[in-house]
Amino acid sequence: MSFYGKKALVWWDYNDFSKESSIRYAHTNEEKQLEILKKWYPIGTKIRIYTILGSNFSKTIWEIDGYEKMQWGWALSYKNDDVTKAPFYKPLNPHRCKVLEEYQIKIKREHKLNRIL
Repeated sequence: MSFYGKKALVWWDYNDFSKESSIRYAHTNEEKQLEILKKWYPIGTKIRIYTILGSNFSKTIWEIDGYEKMQWGWALSYKNDDVTKAPFYKPLNPHRCKVLEEYQIKIKREHKLNRIL
């Protein structure tokens, strides 16, 4: 297992949106990618998507609804229940989205509790 994979399973930086981290994730072992997604991006988590053109995050809030196998590995699958929004969907590398703060707190709390127990 790569150092990146080991480190990512111990702690995740939700504020790292760098291209380098996206590439490192894409080159990580596929089994570790899926473990990372299940641990740090559980189904039901709300996210905002990083828009490359605007260099900021979309105003639309999306919900992770699964994980999708791609050529390079595992990506996030997401949805939005608001039918007035444009039907935008492209599987997503986790470094290209921002988990809403209340979900970050919950996920990190659960991780810390599991480490204690």
